[in-house]
Amino acid sequence: MGDVRVRISVRDDQNKYLTVWPAALDAWYLCVGPVDDQRGTEWIVRDIPGTTSKLLIKDGAAGSGDVVTWVGGYPDHILVRPYRPGWDEQVVKFDELDGGYVAINNHDKTRVMDRSMGPTDQPFVISFRWNAGANQQWFLRDH
Repeated sequence: MGDVRVRISVRDDQNKYLTVWPAALDAWYLCVGPVDDQRGTEWIVRDIPGTTSKLLIKDGAAGSGDVVTWVGGYPDHILVRPYRPGWDEQVVKFDELDGGYVAINNHDKTRVMDRSMGPTDQPFVISFRWNAGANQQWFLRDH
């Protein structure tokens, strides 16, 4: 399968999409927010040949071409950083759930993407252990 362009929303708020927020010189925080042309909400899902693993690549606007990068343990921010070939911390794996949703896991499935429950309009996405919360279930829409 080739590249698939998607927008990714979280189950408990279908009007908010995966996007980025400035973090440091070569990185962006992963967060959830409304459609925003400046930061963009489009992603590319790319197969890693010979595996069931994938890369999740920012497509357009801020952070374009950078990939989701798991840093630290949990709970910790997930960053979007320049691609480094062979780095396990940039691998994602999808687990299919009911209703067309997926859990987005790190390379060894010890952590999932979790929309933090903070008080802001654009909460960060952190890594956390799976607890089946609606804030850990994601929907990928072709775009």
